[in-house]
Amino acid sequence: MSSPRPSFSRAPPSSAPPSAWPSSAGSRGAEILRSVIIGYELAGRMPKALGIENLRRANIANHGIGPVFGTAAAASSIIGLPENRIPHVLTYCAQQASGSWQWMLDVEHVEKSFVFAGMGARAGMQAALFAELGFRGVRDSLDNPAGWMNSQIFRGHDANRAYLIEKLGERWEMPETAYKRYPVGGPTQPAVHGLLQLLPKIDRAQVASVMITMPGRWQAFRDAAMPALNPPLPQRHHPAGWQTGLRLGSIARAHAWR
Repeated sequence: MSSPRPSFSRAPPSSAPPSAWPSSAGSRGAEILRSVIIGYELAGRMPKALGIENLRRANIANHGIGPVFGTAAAASSIIGLPENRIPHVLTYCAQQASGSWQWMLDVEHVEKSFVFAGMGARAGMQAALFAELGFRGVRDSLDNPAGWMNSQIFRGHDANRAYLIEKLGERWEMPETAYKRYPVGGPTQPAVHGLLQLLPKIDRAQVASVMITMPGRWQAFRDAAMPALNPPLPQRHHPAGWQTGLRLGSIARAHAWR
């Protein structure tokens, strides 16, 4: 799993599916790779162009916005849409761009998975297929003063329209991507990595306790009702306790059994 920084969107789950579409049959590896890279570009650039803070203020999840455009870009590339069809792809992306920060309340991560990946894959593919089949729409939805991108909620603050094409072909979103190395939530990645690096260098028998601190808005993760970040513990434990320790304790114990 990976996220272009700092767009906070998940490109791979939605940008990769177009490569499995029947239209990609017979495509060379370079063509498929190019389509995925293009998907990363638009998935990472669009939220930053609209403004991460603007999206947050409007309660619109950038995790839902980026993948719609990223998937559509990847699909358009693998399908081989001509340039004059791309504006139609973008306008149908704009119509479907959605997603709420409500996913933070999803205890089971099912709705989160839909917002991060499924929704973008579905909507982006639909936009590209609409254009391929001849569906038409607003030709300049990203430039029109009355178009989607110029909505009041996307103006000011940290909006940066120029970012959509800034150093296009010179600076790439993929190298800016943060990859999850371990199968745990993003906020716990550094702690897990640090412990795995530390364990071979210490005598576990000499460790009485471990204190874990986290910079930034750590309360948001402490209070999140998400099992990947904050799994439930028996009643004798404080329910709002930061559960990274549970994972680190399990890793330390497993290491001792080697």
